Amino acid sequence: TSLSNPTLEPRYSDQWHLKNSSSGGANVAVAWSIKNNSGNNIYGTGVHINIIDDGIEKSHTDLSTNYISASSYDYVDGDNDSTPPSFDDHGTACAGVAAGYGHNGVGITGAAPNADISGQRLLGAGTASNEASALTRTINTVDIYSNSWGPYDDGTLQPAPPEVLAALENGTTNGRNGKGVIYTWAGGNGRNSNDNSNYDGYANSRYVISVAAITNQGAYSWYSEPGANVLVSSPSNGGSDAITTTSTNNGYTDNFGGTSSATPLVSGIVALMLEANPNLSWRDVQHVLVNSSDVVDSSSSGWFTNGAGHEFSHDYGFGRINAESAVALSKTWSNVGSEVSHSANINPGTPIPDAGGGSISSQINITQDITLESIEIPIESDHTYAGDLTITLTSPEGTTAILSEGDRNDTSTLNFTFSAKTFWGESSRGAWTLTVEDLVGVDTGTLDQWGLNLYGTQGDKVKTCK
Repeated sequence: TSLSNPTLEPRYSDQWHLKNSSSGGANVAVAWSIKNNSGNNIYGTGVHINIIDDGIEKSHTDLSTNYISASSYDYVDGDNDSTPPSFDDHGTACAGVAAGYGHNGVGITGAAPNADISGQRLLGAGTASNEASALTRTINTVDIYSNSWGPYDDGTLQPAPPEVLAALENGTTNGRNGKGVIYTWAGGNGRNSNDNSNYDGYANSRYVISVAAITNQGAYSWYSEPGANVLVSSPSNGGSDAITTTSTNNGYTDNFGGTSSATPLVSGIVALMLEANPNLSWRDVQHVLVNSSDVVDSSSSGWFTNGAGHEFSHDYGFGRINAESAVALSKTWSNVGSEVSHSANINPGTPIPDAGGGSISSQINITQDITLESIEIPIESDHTYAGDLTITLTSPEGTTAILSEGDRNDTSTLNFTFSAKTFWGESSRGAWTLTVEDLVGVDTGTLDQWGLNLYGTQGDKVKTCK
């Protein structure tokens, strides 16, 4: 059945985030005009997005048409009705951004205006077991899990529970008939608290797409956390305009924002990508985003070119998501090879000089050639104030990822796994250098252990004998 153009929805004129890049948007409306393999406009049809949040008002006029009750659940009340109290409007707003129905002549449109939508009311009952359950509930029917939640954005290292990490691995291994479900994750809103998305063990999982927020004026939002784990940035508030979307009581809001809003926008765009090419694996989706996102705020000193030629910024990841480019590339994308991995670790036992004493460096030499996607960097130190430490990792090709920034409030010792997308496309082969510097006096400690867990595809660089 022919569906009406979502740009005809009454509130579309307020939805700058769906418009072209000259408006600060993500080029979503242009992507809708691309045809799927059946010759129909790509609206996310047949793709299922699950919003894990504080619930969804399933009766909302712009959400009810494609709402899937069978994949919805309420962990607070223990039933299948994810409808929240009227004052809990966060998940309903996220749902509208991702997949508000865009063909009824009412209100707003989502980025994927004909995608299926379901919701899980997790917030308020967020135990580790419930979180793990939510991330894999009905993985045989859900394609994308959109997550605009996480630990407090207070600048401290916060590992994800083992059950959650196991659930993410399960979903990417077994979901979508083995192609893997897609997990999108809010990068965090704690920039003013010296927080970093990489300190969040949920958002820095290699299995998720960590999303930063960007304003309608093309710069990162004042609250948006940087991180070597950030894959893409996405339009949200913080500039001269905010996000218009659904709200509870069958209403609308013009003031939604945060990485909470940036993330479901990415979820909706990924739904368009999956309609364009249902064969994309969870890793292929990340590859497409790396290769189709746009450099913004180009005068920022934070941009650099990695050893594989990709532009990267800790503020923006690989750039602002571009729905038109992502959908077009998805249509012609050939699946990447099977994932390969390699791990190595050492125990330096090297004292870290106190503030003013300079930095220490430690190297791991990798002989295997992997064309890199994600890297995990487990680090252990008995330093008595982890917030004092600036930690960087430099690849054999000279690219540097900032893992931890010192002079922040974190009184813990260091036993944490950081991650980095920064080295995407580079070869793993050669000497990797970890550098640690203590920026604040009094507390001291030792770099006890660190390692590399390297993931990607089999490389093609031949080791030469000398």
